[in-house]
Amino acid sequence: TKTEDIFPIRCNIQPWMGAYCAVVDNPYHDVTENDGVYRIEGLPAGQYTVEAWHERLGTLSAEVSIEAHGETTADFTFKR
Repeated sequence: TKTEDIFPIRCNIQPWMGAYCAVVDNPYHDVTENDGVYRIEGLPAGQYTVEAWHERLGTLSAEVSIEAHGETTADFTFKR
């Protein structure tokens, strides 16, 4: 695997059971809640590219700017 990669984990007995494992080389990531809300905390001020990944719909990205002690929002809408 690369320093950042997503790979599937499958069950050989029950094929509907599975998961995905994301390997990242930084502490800045989150998994969405059931309603799609996520929060990435502790980012230093600066410019960032935020990526959202869906197992069937791919990856979306957004550029965000974080100011010192600031907060910003990046919303993603996946389309089928």
